[in-house]
Amino acid sequence: MGYGAIGRATAALVLSFGAKVLVYARRPLELPPSSRLQQCDSLEQLFDAASVVTLHVPLTAETRGMVGEDLLERLGPEGLLINTARGAIVNEGDLQRVLADGRLRFAALDVLATEPPASGTALLSLPNILVTPHVAGGGFDVLRQKAVFVAENLQHHQAGRPVEAQAI
Repeated sequence: MGYGAIGRATAALVLSFGAKVLVYARRPLELPPSSRLQQCDSLEQLFDAASVVTLHVPLTAETRGMVGEDLLERLGPEGLLINTARGAIVNEGDLQRVLADGRLRFAALDVLATEPPASGTALLSLPNILVTPHVAGGGFDVLRQKAVFVAENLQHHQAGRPVEAQAI
């Protein structure tokens, strides 16, 4: 969802694995001819046809809360949502419900509507979600700090200790 610079780079990476890529953009596109690259005319068409949806759109009045329960259910119980754009594009309450009910298999997020998240956020307690620190635009030192923080939290999780939320 979204075919700017990051969406195009993601599509190129996925295509390199031999997968078919469906593209939805808010404006008409001229896609290069390919049997594995197809434009969708609507979000509903994208979410109906895809098994994995990655989000690459800016946060605007139009995109805020754009991905809600109706679209998430269209991915189905085997679907995967990846959000590396902006947290508020996804209605997190709806995401929490469809994940908890098994109507969506998994979500991977490196952005949340509120960062850092409040302690005890229900969405983060689900076993079928992965949340990582947002790394867009970070320099080497910041990326290194985030990598260490994530690795330490993985160790905490594996040892049964609580993980921490931290803004870096």
